[in-house]
Amino acid sequence: MLQRKQRGIALLTAMIVAFLCVAIGVELGVRQQLLISVTDALLGSETAMRARRDLEMAAIYQLREAQKQDPGALVDSRVELPAVNGGWTGYGELLPLQNGFNVNDLHPSSEASEQAEARLRRLLSELGLDPGFANAVGDWVDPDSERRHPQGAEDDVYIGMQEGYRAANDQLVRVEELKRVSGMTPTLFARLSPFIASLPTNTPVNVNTAPKEVLLLLSPDMTLGHANAIIERRREAPFQAVEDVLQLPNLSGLAIDANDMTVESSHYRLTTTVTVGDRTYRWVSHLHVESDHYQVLRFPGEV
Repeated sequence: MLQRKQRGIALLTAMIVAFLCVAIGVELGVRQQLLISVTDALLGSETAMRARRDLEMAAIYQLREAQKQDPGALVDSRVELPAVNGGWTGYGELLPLQNGFNVNDLHPSSEASEQAEARLRRLLSELGLDPGFANAVGDWVDPDSERRHPQGAEDDVYIGMQEGYRAANDQLVRVEELKRVSGMTPTLFARLSPFIASLPTNTPVNVNTAPKEVLLLLSPDMTLGHANAIIERRREAPFQAVEDVLQLPNLSGLAIDANDMTVESSHYRLTTTVTVGDRTYRWVSHLHVESDHYQVLRFPGEV
């Protein structure tokens, strides 16, 4: 009887040991697989980042070449930059940014902040929106924490919201930041965003790409007829110089500041899409490209 019990205990012990060995083996296999996956992900991420830089440089080169050949070469267009390189495939989409009202001109550092406020009010009116919304945008951009307008909003408003946050009190980096301004709704943003930009202060508007709603802001006396005249003329051929715009017969007598206009863009939004293995990465970059220098502003996170 005792021997049977001993054999049973030995058999049970052997089964437990075997089970533990299998469990440990499975655990090690899982950990190894996880380690391999993490390593692959890190390598893939590094490859994607290198690819992003390659696409940015390719875009900068293409923009510079276009600027040399023809100032209007990239107007009203999106440029794709297909690329195939070791371990990744990808492309970039370029979109000119000097088509809209520059929200950052509302900042006191702008040479024409008061004029910018009047322009934003007119733009809102032309779009059928409440001009008073300009007050909240102005307070969001200006550096102080005091309401300057009845319809303005500062920290006392934003901290009391459900999520609770502070006003930026600074220039915008991305137009999407306006979604946090008091009074902004998805419908309002969808209506307004195609006509605004967030660029360094006093950046001129590209008359070869700006829509009529933005062209109207070039002068208080500008009418829809004047704006349409500019659009009709550029359809024949892009303007090669600001003077060509000012010499249009339809614009005779209008008070237009030549410094408010340009015939080519130097600021672009580059959306890069890179695929490494079975994973796709997307980013947005802001490219400032001049003939003698360039600057890349990268935004964190995926699109």
